[in-house]
Amino acid sequence: MFGRKWKAGYGVEIGFLILVTALLACQSKDEKQGTQSLEQRVTGFWESRIRKDYIEAYKHEVASQNGTTEMAAYVRQQNPGIKYKAFVIREAKETGDKAEVKVAVDYTMQAPMLPEVALHAIVTGEWIRLDKGQWYRDTKPWRPGQTG
Repeated sequence: MFGRKWKAGYGVEIGFLILVTALLACQSKDEKQGTQSLEQRVTGFWESRIRKDYIEAYKHEVASQNGTTEMAAYVRQQNPGIKYKAFVIREAKETGDKAEVKVAVDYTMQAPMLPEVALHAIVTGEWIRLDKGQWYRDTKPWRPGQTG
């Protein structure tokens, strides 16, 4: 057709190339980026909270890995009256596959028919390194008086 004769083996080679391309395109984000450090994961979590990208924030939670909370339920649990503005990682202590991270967070809160109030908090969170070496924020049921 194009001055070249078609050989039976070409179909197999082309099929193999298509399969390899499809498999590479399906790699997960973690496989493409590699395992991130604790600081990178904490930063990614808080940056997604600032952007109100709760689907991305969910990907940093243990609940996204162990199935204790589905993504739709997690997104519904987020308080629309809270707007995260900025954060600074104050301290990160790793002990094996667990870590305690303290983050200073600036945020605003607004209740219906009330003005927006600027607030600041130091949030202490626990992070866990799971089997693939990636860090996830430990999600536990919230209790009154608990920060984070």
